[in-house]
Amino acid sequence: MEIREKDISEALSRVNDPELGRDLVDLGMVRETAIDGGAVKVTIALTIPGCPMKDRIQADIKREVGAVAGVETVDVVMETRTAEEKEALARKRGREPKPLSVGADTEVIGIASGKGGVGKSTIAVNLAASLVQAGYRVGLLAADIWGFSVPRMLGITERPSVIDKVMVPPARHGIKLMSTGFFVEEDQPIIWRGPLVPRAIEQVLTQVAWGELDYLLLDLPPGTGDVTITAAKLVPRLKLVMVTTPQPVASKVAVRGGHMAHKAGVDVVGVIENMSFSICGHCGEKNYLFGKGGGLELSEELGAPLIAQIPFDPIGRESADNGMPVVLAAPDSPVALALRRAAAKLVEL
Repeated sequence: MEIREKDISEALSRVNDPELGRDLVDLGMVRETAIDGGAVKVTIALTIPGCPMKDRIQADIKREVGAVAGVETVDVVMETRTAEEKEALARKRGREPKPLSVGADTEVIGIASGKGGVGKSTIAVNLAASLVQAGYRVGLLAADIWGFSVPRMLGITERPSVIDKVMVPPARHGIKLMSTGFFVEEDQPIIWRGPLVPRAIEQVLTQVAWGELDYLLLDLPPGTGDVTITAAKLVPRLKLVMVTTPQPVASKVAVRGGHMAHKAGVDVVGVIENMSFSICGHCGEKNYLFGKGGGLELSEELGAPLIAQIPFDPIGRESADNGMPVVLAAPDSPVALALRRAAAKLVEL
C-alpha cells in the first residue's frame, strides 16, 4: 500500500507539543518527512535545545505515524529551530495564543520570608531539586524581582525561548526555571515600582509554557508586598512556606509576614528553620550559631507545622555558587538529608 504524505501530515497534526499545547504541524515544527516504501523518517525542529519533553514528543510521533496504514518503521530526527524559523512563526497573523498558566492539578507553593538573608532562595532551589529526585515534574519561578539569585544557583545562563508570544523556560537538573534575571545582566539592578511589578508577575504566571507540572515553587521577595498579593490573585490555591533562622530578629519579622499573607488570603502551611545549627566535624556536637527556638516560635504563632530544621554547612554555599543544588552535589551531607526530608513533608501538606 502506498503511503501518502497527506496521511503522515494528518498523523503529525494529532501530536501536540506538551509545552505549548498545540500540534506540531500548526507550530511549524515538522521540518521534513521522507517516505521510502514502508519506512517513514520525520525531522522535527524543537522549540528549544535540549527540550525536556522531546522523549514524549518522539514517542507520540512514533505512535501516531506508526498507526498509518502501510507504515512499517518510523524514524524520528530531532533538530533545533533556527532563528529564521522562530521569526517566521512569530510573523503568523490571526493566531493569538490563549493565556497559559499552570494546570488545575499543579500544587503552587510560595517560599517566603520576613527578611532577606535567611537562605530562602537556597531552600527553594533545593526543595525543587529534591522534588525532581522524588519523581515529580517541577517548575520554579524566581519571583524575587530585586534580589534574584536562582539562575546562578542552578547554573542557568540561557534565556527563555519565545514561541508565538509565549515564553518557554529553560531547564536544568530537571527544573524548569523562569526568572526576571534572564532579562538583565547579572550585575545590573531592576528598578521597578508601582504597576510594573504586578504586571511582570502576571506575565510570567500566565504567558509561560510551563507544560505539565506537579509542583510550581515561587521564590518570593522578603515580606508580603505586591508580588505575593498578585500571585494570590492569579493562583487562588497558593500555599506559603515561611523560612526563618532561629534568631528572634528573623522570626519576629517572619510573623508579621505570615499575618500579612493571611490577610491577602494565602494559607501559611509550613515553617522551615534554616541555619538551625552547625555540626562539628570532629565530635558531631551541634553548635547553635544563631540561638534556638525561632522556627518553633514562628510555627506556633502562625499555626503552621515546623517541617524542617536545616543545619548550617559551608558546602551549601559552595554548591550554590557552582550552580549545583547541595542535594545533588553532596547528597549524603546532613544539610542535603534535611532538605530532602523537608521536601517529603512538603508533599504531605
